[in-house]
Amino acid sequence: MRMEASTVAAVFAAGAASTILTFVVLQAALGRKILIDSPNERSSHERPKPRGGGVGVIGGLVLGASIGLGAHPLSRAALFLLLGVLMCAAVGLWDDLRVLSVGPRLAVQFAVSFLLVLETGPLLSLPLPGPLDVPLGVVGFVFPLLWLVGVTNFFNFMDGIDGLATGQAIAAGVMVVAAGWSEDSSLLALLLVGGLFGFLPFNWWPSRIFLGDVGSLPIGFLLAGLPLLAPAQDRSRAVLAMAISLTLFLLDPVVTLWRRWRRGVPLGHSHREHLYQRFLGPGDPHRAVASVLVFAGLGLSAAGWTVYRWPPLGWAGIAVAAVAFGVEHFLAQRRAGR
Repeated sequence: MRMEASTVAAVFAAGAASTILTFVVLQAALGRKILIDSPNERSSHERPKPRGGGVGVIGGLVLGASIGLGAHPLSRAALFLLLGVLMCAAVGLWDDLRVLSVGPRLAVQFAVSFLLVLETGPLLSLPLPGPLDVPLGVVGFVFPLLWLVGVTNFFNFMDGIDGLATGQAIAAGVMVVAAGWSEDSSLLALLLVGGLFGFLPFNWWPSRIFLGDVGSLPIGFLLAGLPLLAPAQDRSRAVLAMAISLTLFLLDPVVTLWRRWRRGVPLGHSHREHLYQRFLGPGDPHRAVASVLVFAGLGLSAAGWTVYRWPPLGWAGIAVAAVAFGVEHFLAQRRAGR
């Protein structure tokens, strides 16, 4: 997209607003003893710590989008995506303040996903390289619906150590901008990256505040929705590119849920069985693990960009993603064994 002065100003505003709002939420949480995340079976932190930093990221995103509207009015599809982001943020904030059951969370996610898919239209083909890029027909409406809800929740599951989700979202957002799917997707990705950079100093190890559900849910929904803003004929390739970028964030929850289901463990119970959590012992610093996984996310984002730009390399990109996850799985199992 064209980096006009208004776009630069919007991204700067997103970052500045994110920093200011995060600081305000942090002080309010500490002063009023609200939005405090106490350690539990799932936690990788040992002391109570504020959550809700996603208010800054999403607030910065919305402010930046408002500033950018003058030079670049958003399409209806992009506005529906932003609406979904705000609804996911509202549900996440409610859950951060008062525990919200799974039912209402999923109901809102499916509702906003349905509206977005209704506006953008179906996926024309399976998001795989040839010869498996078969037409989806009516299933083309169902696939993106499941993709949106799945990525939203998987991203939330993976927000468990300092800086990991923030760093992966930055990597994926940079990939979207570099790929240039559409003006709308590039602008929203830039604003997201700006907001995340404003938040990152608070979230890198040792973090002062977490994203919370108010951050991880809408960021996951936004990343899943950005490929749907690509032209219809390119949309499946964009979904594949995003899936490759988010490989570690998608396959880790799948394998973890599958392992727990086979053991007969209730899937809704808190746990510390994700691969990224297996690298950490009690009291271990998060910096090294987060840095390696974010670096891997950057490499996978580069692979996703390559696959989108040069479709004949699609299977090579999938192979790179499979190897990356295989290495993580092997090392995590070895670490857990020790």
